[in-house]
Amino acid sequence: MTANLTKSNNKVFAGVAAGIAEYINIDPVWVRLGIALAGLSAPIMTIIIYLILMYIMPDPDGKAEAMANTFSDEEIIIKDSFKANA
Repeated sequence: MTANLTKSNNKVFAGVAAGIAEYINIDPVWVRLGIALAGLSAPIMTIIIYLILMYIMPDPDGKAEAMANTFSDEEIIIKDSFKANA
C-alpha cells in the first residue's frame, strides 16, 4: 500500500506541515521548523508555496476541500436573488 500526501488532522494551521511529515515519516516539528526557516529567507515564496499546498492537498478523509463553498444552496440562491434586485 502506498502512502498518499494529504493534510493531517494533527494541524496547527491547515495541516500541510503535519501532512508532509506523516508522508515522509518524521516529526511534524521538523517540517514546521523548515517552513519557518524558509519563511525567514524567502517569505513571499514560502507563503505562496504554502497557500498552493493548502489548496491542492486533499483532506485526510478524502473529501474535497469545502473552503470555496461554505454556504448551503439555499443561501446562495437567496444571495443571488438579492444581487439581481439591486
